[in-house]
Amino acid sequence: MLAPRKRLWSTPLSAIDHCLEWIPLKENDFVLDIGCGDGRILIEWAERISSQKVAFLTSLSFLGIDIDPDRIQECQSASKAAIATGRLSPEIRMDFVCANALESVELFQNATVIFLYLIPRGLKQILPLLKKHASRMRETIRVATYMSKLPLEDDDGKKMIIKLLGRATCRVEHQREAAWPLYFYEIRPHGAEK
Repeated sequence: MLAPRKRLWSTPLSAIDHCLEWIPLKENDFVLDIGCGDGRILIEWAERISSQKVAFLTSLSFLGIDIDPDRIQECQSASKAAIATGRLSPEIRMDFVCANALESVELFQNATVIFLYLIPRGLKQILPLLKKHASRMRETIRVATYMSKLPLEDDDGKKMIIKLLGRATCRVEHQREAAWPLYFYEIRPHGAEK
């Protein structure tokens, strides 16, 4: 299990402002949210890109993975509603899958951008899979983590370059006085293009 309990507070939508700044999407990007919960991050991200009417809209893909089938149903309903109301372009490929991310690495296959709201133990379990994925793709993947940093102390730096790009803070709706961290990384095999 990558999260400490079945339901967590959802990531605040203010995280998308920071993601758009630190991880601007480009042609053929495939955005993956591991532990997507209610799907709000992917849906909001896709809605914002839809409203910008970028030329490469049809080349974008979004995939959310969550272990809870009820949450996946919420995601699917929310994305259909966003399309029906015109907030989300039907040209963007968006899907949500009920799966254990640790046992479903094939779902990562095309991911170029990964969003993670996992506890430190979950990040420690997922990091080797992210490194393997970047190595297999032979290109840089961009990662955002909410609340916790990637555990970089055990990285030997010989095969993989993991670079912290920056940090932002998100205000949360349920705790007006609180602000929680969001971290941005590049994971790149040596010799891969940035």
